Amino acid sequence: MPLIIANGGVDKIKGIGIGAPNGNYYSGTIEFAPNLPWKGVIPLAAMFEERLGIPTALTNDANAAGIGEMTYGAARG
Repeated sequence: MPLIIANGGVDKIKGIGIGAPNGNYYSGTIEFAPNLPWKGVIPLAAMFEERLGIPTALTNDANAAGIGEMTYGAARG
């Protein structure tokens, strides 16, 4: 939170993107991720939106990493 406040506050944030294991882009949920301590379907995007009031998108962590590399990293071209 200190970094957000130092850069103008929550009002400057237009959206949040989350990459998570077994993330479902279409529902914004983490679904039965075998490598996380909780089980079942977790509505993580909705939890962020409710808590922060900022639009939130969630996708699979591997897809998010690929998009990050294509946009900012070694896979730019």
